[in-house]
Amino acid sequence: MLTDQYLIDFKQKHIDTFCECNQDKTVETQKCDFPTKVGKVELNVMRGKVFEKATVSTIVATVTIPGRDYQSSIQWLGVQAFPA
Repeated sequence: MLTDQYLIDFKQKHIDTFCECNQDKTVETQKCDFPTKVGKVELNVMRGKVFEKATVSTIVATVTIPGRDYQSSIQWLGVQAFPA
């Protein structure tokens, strides 16, 4: 899904860190497309003793920024952690 190597490595580093902290290597992965078919979402969820839930999510999409007449491709990485 992601093509930028920095974001790919950064995503994996966060997943590995959450799994190590929680002492559990289980990662639930959910994928879906935007209803308009202009992008994809991937959500990776880890649960455990330290973090009730930790998520590493990515979005890849093609968007048109208001005021511009061309499309841009974006790659986004989000990290959320909820302590137990």
